[in-house]
Formats: sequence, structure tokens, C-alpha cells
Amino acid sequence: MRDEEFLRRVRIHAGELELAAYTPADGDDYLSFMSSLQLWDDPDVPYFFPWFRAFATDPEGQAHKSLERIASCVDELNPDIWDVPLLVRYRGHIIGKQDIRALKFARTRTISTASMLDLRYQGRGFGKLMRRAVLIVAFDHLGAQRAYTGAHQENMASRGVSLACGYRPVPLGDLPPLAEEIRPVDHDYFCVTPHSLNRAGVVVELSGLPSPAS
Repeated sequence: MRDEEFLRRVRIHAGELELAAYTPADGDDYLSFMSSLQLWDDPDVPYFFPWFRAFATDPEGQAHKSLERIASCVDELNPDIWDVPLLVRYRGHIIGKQDIRALKFARTRTISTASMLDLRYQGRGFGKLMRRAVLIVAFDHLGAQRAYTGAHQENMASRGVSLACGYRPVPLGDLPPLAEEIRPVDHDYFCVTPHSLNRAGVVVELSGLPSPAS
């Protein structure tokens, strides 16, 4: 199976979480999730996403825009560029999103990740669990050799998740091309490998894939 088809079909089970790429069947649940999304207690934090401010005045319209974007990401998935939105569910409800991205993965064996977790589910270990889950799949099942992530220099929670998972800081000059914009002004970047990943005992199970005999 091609890596792109694997990412479209796989359902990742880790602890109480399930991660899977967006499908049209997720549309209503995703709109409901995005329309009520909470990310920070303090709207003045310096790492407040600019796109998130628009939700304050038009949550329904912005939710539909977000839905269109993630649907197109899955539809346009190809060997040259990945930007796969994995929806994170807890007890059947969407609570966040864990993206996996890559440029020409077959040659580079390099991915990057981005995470979003609703405020109401933060502080419960879910951020680390969803990140570890996608890294384990990338390293063990896709053959990735390196994974990168970025965090605003003042976003200590995001940085803490990365460091707990075994990432180490990377000088900007050592960053390879990534499938997202690199922000040299206010972001730091981190890298983890199969050897440095701190799995913390996380066990991942996969479903949604054809059996080997099929």
C-alpha cells in the first residue's frame, strides 16, 4: 500500500485516543468541534493564532473555512507533499487535531507535525499521547528517520510536550525544507528520531487497513 493511501485509511488507537484522517463522514462533528473550540484562557498570549481571532466574530463561517481546508488537504495528498489532518477523538468526540506533514517523503524520510488540542482537554496528558502516537506510526510503520516540530518561544506548554517526547532543539541553519512556513523570528524548532523518541510505554494499535492477504 502506498504511504498516502495508508495515511488516508489508518485509524490509530493509543490509550483513550483515536486518530484518523478527516473523511466526509466527519463533517458535522468537525464543524461542531471548531465552532466551540477553546485554546487559551488568555486571549493576549503572544502565540495566539491569528486565524483563531476570526472565530470570535464568525465561529460558524470560520469553522466551514477550516473544514474546506482540511478536506482539500486529504484530497490533494500526493507523494510530493503531505499535510494530513488527523482528527483526535476521545470517547467518540473530536477534541483536537494532529497534523503530519512531509515533502517528498520517499526520498527525505522526514516529517513534521503540528498539534491542536481543545483547552478543556489540556493538562491530562493527551497532548503528549497524540504526539507519541503519530511519531510511533511514522517511525515504525512508514519508515521515517526524523521528525521536526516548531513552537513559539513563549509557548511553554507546546515546548514541554516536545521535550517530554524526546525532541531536542535544532539550530535554524540545520533545518531541512519543511512542508510548512518556517518562522525564524519568534519560533524555536526541535527534532526527534526513532532512537531519541521517549515512548513512555505508549502502545499503538492500527485498524482500518486491508488485511495482508487481501
